[in-house]
Amino acid sequence: MERKVEEVCYMVVESMLLTQDEGETKLAAFKDSQRLFALYEAFVLAWFERHHPELRPSAKEVKRSVAGEAPGFLPRLYTDITLVGEDATLIVDCKCYGRILKTHHEREIASPANMNQIFSYVLHEEYASGRPVAGMLLYALTAREEDRQSHWNETGRDFYLWTLDLGQEFGAITDRLEESAGLL
Repeated sequence: MERKVEEVCYMVVESMLLTQDEGETKLAAFKDSQRLFALYEAFVLAWFERHHPELRPSAKEVKRSVAGEAPGFLPRLYTDITLVGEDATLIVDCKCYGRILKTHHEREIASPANMNQIFSYVLHEEYASGRPVAGMLLYALTAREEDRQSHWNETGRDFYLWTLDLGQEFGAITDRLEESAGLL
């Protein structure tokens, strides 16, 4: 919790928060985009901690399912948010970029790196826990994108690519996050 407060305080000091002024409202330029990403992740995690403590929201390391000793070059798998329901788990990976889909050979696609990341989290967590695990990429909605609430089943596992519009009333933000909690 201390880190979350630290991130918000930094943004206040650096005048990086939204204003209440009339007209077009934008975030100030971020010198370090990682701070914006961290703030978005912290907000979503804090929301789940406050509204759904029964889901034991946490940012955790997913243990790799490697036979023998894992080579040191394998990256660690840290989730942004892991929610644990009675019968299943949902891993939420928060993303905050200017564009959600990229153009590749004249076709819009989701980031292969993001897709591989959530897929890896889900596979390893399901193997380690022995229970069903689903994965969600939760993108902060930008002015250049359309609202998305996509679902597909791949290798017997549910995956979601959703957007969260932080520019709407807080009740609507809560509704979208409640929907995601309802997946469990």
